[in-house]
Amino acid sequence: MIRAASLTVFGILTLAALSTAIYGAGQQPVPTSTTGSSQHVGGSTTGSLHSAPPTTPTTAGQIVIADPRAERPIKVQLFNDTQITGGAALSVVKDVGPPIVSLIAVLVTLMALQNAAAATKKTLLQKDREDERKEIRERLTTFFGPMQQLLAVSKRLTEVFKNGVEFRTLLRLLEGTTYTGNDALILDEIITVTSAIEELITGKSGLVEDSDLRKLLSEAAAHFRVLRLARSGKLKGESDRFAGLVYPDKLEPMIDNEIERLNRRLTELAVTARTRES
Repeated sequence: MIRAASLTVFGILTLAALSTAIYGAGQQPVPTSTTGSSQHVGGSTTGSLHSAPPTTPTTAGQIVIADPRAERPIKVQLFNDTQITGGAALSVVKDVGPPIVSLIAVLVTLMALQNAAAATKKTLLQKDREDERKEIRERLTTFFGPMQQLLAVSKRLTEVFKNGVEFRTLLRLLEGTTYTGNDALILDEIITVTSAIEELITGKSGLVEDSDLRKLLSEAAAHFRVLRLARSGKLKGESDRFAGLVYPDKLEPMIDNEIERLNRRLTELAVTARTRES
């Protein structure tokens, strides 16, 4: 808006200066000449003009003085060839002024529209960035953050439960292995945590964009459900049949990578917002 106002002032001052220059050129004093202007009075010649001889206007700032004694009329240069009379100056102002004013108005309007468009674009970009930040925070706080914590708890409990021995808990349960004492308590606690993970996957997996990650989450949910059935004794035997439903080990690294990516994007949006504001 400041640029538009400056353009308006500049245009008005330019028009005023132009008008003054044109009109002032037509107000210069008109020189007179007495060259060859003697007149016979009573048969004698006098060196002064007692009456103005007839004149004839001509172009290029000249007038012609008709002298009976001269073979040719006397031409008197009133102005330079580039000068014009006051009446012509007013005519030029009337002819040229309105188009100039209209042009300035058009330029001011275009500048105002350009500034308005730029302001609107900036506002929309800011809104888009803010909406994206809100979406990322929601995904982090309602799904990825809780998922990361629950998976970490499940992993730690599983390490304690296995006690340094590597095996697949689901396959052990299907094969009929029973657990008592502390092992049974730890296993029940693992089932509780994995049930919470399954519930989170079912309710909030729509916040996940990565198709590969969604596939892993589905595999994990299936594993947790079958594990719960095996622990309750409802599902027995056929361990080979359910071997493909073991826990997907790649799930935790993919969750960690996605959280890192989302946090990095939040940082980029914050830096962009500060840069544009400055």
